[in-house]
Amino acid sequence: MVTFDSVVEEEALNKMIGLLMHRGPDDQGIKMDGVVGLGHTRLSILDLSSKGHQPMPNDDGTLWIVYNGEVYNYLELQIELEAKGFVFRSNTDTEVILKAYECWGEDCLQKFNGMFSFIIHDKKKKILFGARDRFGIKPFYYHWNKQKFLFSSEIKPLFSQGIKPETNKDLVYNFLVYQSVGLTSDTFFKGIKKLLPGHWLRLDLDSRTLKVGAWWDLKAKVSNRGDDEAVKEFKQRFIDSVKLRLRSDVPVGSCLSGGLDSSSIVCTMSNLLGKDSNIKTFSSDYSFDFPGNEVKYIKEVAKKCDVENLEIEPTSDKLLEDLDSLIYFQEEPFSGLTPFAQWEVMKLAHSHDIKVLLDGQGADEALAGYTSYFGTYFVYLASRLKIFRLSREIIGYKKIHGSVPTKNMLMLMLYLAIPSSIKKKKKRKAAYFVSDEFEKLCMESKSYPYLRGLRPLNNALINSLRVQLIHLLRYEDKSSMAYSIETRLPFLDFRLIEDSFTLPSNMKLREGKSKYVLRKAMEGVLPDKISLRYDKVGFAIPEELWLKKEHVWKLVSDTLLSDRTLARRIITRSGIEKLLADFQAGDQTATNQIWSLFVLEKWFRIFIDAECDPTAQDVYLRHKPGKKTQQSHNTVGQPSI
Repeated sequence: MVTFDSVVEEEALNKMIGLLMHRGPDDQGIKMDGVVGLGHTRLSILDLSSKGHQPMPNDDGTLWIVYNGEVYNYLELQIELEAKGFVFRSNTDTEVILKAYECWGEDCLQKFNGMFSFIIHDKKKKILFGARDRFGIKPFYYHWNKQKFLFSSEIKPLFSQGIKPETNKDLVYNFLVYQSVGLTSDTFFKGIKKLLPGHWLRLDLDSRTLKVGAWWDLKAKVSNRGDDEAVKEFKQRFIDSVKLRLRSDVPVGSCLSGGLDSSSIVCTMSNLLGKDSNIKTFSSDYSFDFPGNEVKYIKEVAKKCDVENLEIEPTSDKLLEDLDSLIYFQEEPFSGLTPFAQWEVMKLAHSHDIKVLLDGQGADEALAGYTSYFGTYFVYLASRLKIFRLSREIIGYKKIHGSVPTKNMLMLMLYLAIPSSIKKKKKRKAAYFVSDEFEKLCMESKSYPYLRGLRPLNNALINSLRVQLIHLLRYEDKSSMAYSIETRLPFLDFRLIEDSFTLPSNMKLREGKSKYVLRKAMEGVLPDKISLRYDKVGFAIPEELWLKKEHVWKLVSDTLLSDRTLARRIITRSGIEKLLADFQAGDQTATNQIWSLFVLEKWFRIFIDAECDPTAQDVYLRHKPGKKTQQSHNTVGQPSI
């Protein structure tokens, strides 16, 4: 923290890091230097010694860093820096970041391959310099009011410094109408910002000015390569990405859903480490059959790779018991119940003392894993009059998926054919429950991404990486760190992502097959049952089945129709009654919206009504963080300034 009108107090820093101990339970530290104070908690992953203690200074004490994340190529960078005369006293990536900043200044960011958010106090320049990784895998929240600058890996520590939780109505409105808030630096709380992915931040301590800018962006530029060459290069980069993310002084496990992405990671791990490496994988499973139950695929991968697969069954009763805790640690509302399955998997891994998990986030957004991308691709081919290829693609799609959703295709083509200048932004029909009064108070965020014109597939994928993925990464980070677990995401190695965007569209979607280049790269590595899967599930939750349970339905409907909920004047009684009636009449599209509204109301009650008393964490923490020890590394330490 920076308090320009007074020196930083030790008690204030301790309050902040005390609320982050679940993220780094092994060690903690603070550094006070006049108006600047740094605080840190740490999870032991690499170099299990006190040499990784943070805040960490450089050799002459003119630079101090607090850092959250993992720079996977730190060993290679250390060798490069040693060749330039730098001497290292630890084997930590934190020291590599610090000395990289000494060597290359702010350009050091271009050198890092990993996930990170950090702040460096540069005492010579009298600045604080911070940055967030390219995709926003690690969080960075801050508050700035000219007199005080606060930042943290979570929002709750900012409340401990007198920041009152107040609702950002614009984001609530976009959440209700679009089930998304777009790409924005705003949060659901007034006065609290987040540093966007691939951005830096610089606070000048003399002039009291704060500047923010981008240091990385992704652009689609297709290169001409043959299929075999493209597949070979992609496979090599993917294997190297997994290999880098296996660097650890503690065991590394993996999430395993049975889908193409997580199965590719587990099979590659097994090939790299050998079948005698005792790899543990963690999955959600159900004792009944529904479309999201992937247990047969999970068992296929576990058998082929000879891994120990551990399973947990999310249930509606567990949801009702843990939902407040999940919302408390997520800190902002989320759409539907998908994060709960991930929450349960992290709980299972924590119970088996696992600190590091690999996971498959990012593949769908980079390699066109969602079936909706086929519509974009078909329309693009039609717009370029590539009729033969379009016909071949539609025939291939029908063979695998059945009939093409004609109605949706026609609507999309009509929408794209109409010039955007004459289109009117209309509220989605699903938002009929939003009150007129609340709508008048809100202005739709300009950050929400509307599709404009006829775009190639790569542009749509970039849009997904920028907007959709950031929400999924928040779910991943908050749920894993609630259980003191670091998750590493091989598909979000920036080299792999940049390479994937040099591939033509038919290396991602081909004749009904999604993620074509990955499927080809994993031939002979994956079991056939996995490589020939073309459905998309992910962390599925039987939302509809749970909502039909009498005690669940009563709780949800009573909450949404309660005087307390309606008194917010955000939704209307008639609108909610219609939504509930639609669900009971068999409208499955109402399911996710009902759960989202329920989550939103619970969020209001936890954070806004109770003003989020920081001491409430004891109520929501379902486990005890590990014991404090000086023998730990900073790879997942949480900065609090």
